[in-house]
Amino acid sequence: MSIVVHGDAGRELEEDAAWYEQRQDNLGGDLLEEATRAVVTISEAPGVWPLVRRSKTVRRFHLTRFPYTVC
Repeated sequence: MSIVVHGDAGRELEEDAAWYEQRQDNLGGDLLEEATRAVVTISEAPGVWPLVRRSKTVRRFHLTRFPYTVC
């Protein structure tokens, strides 16, 4: 199994983390930590997560604290 992070997604996550950080100390870091945990969780059991509609390979994982989905 391979994990691919699209360049735009990585940049967007960094920008969003900076936005959260401006609103509350450490909140941006919390977003980055949760996103990292999501990727680790997915990599440990990739078949557990539901497939993205109309895909046979891409799965989705919703973050708990933030309104983001990792696909």
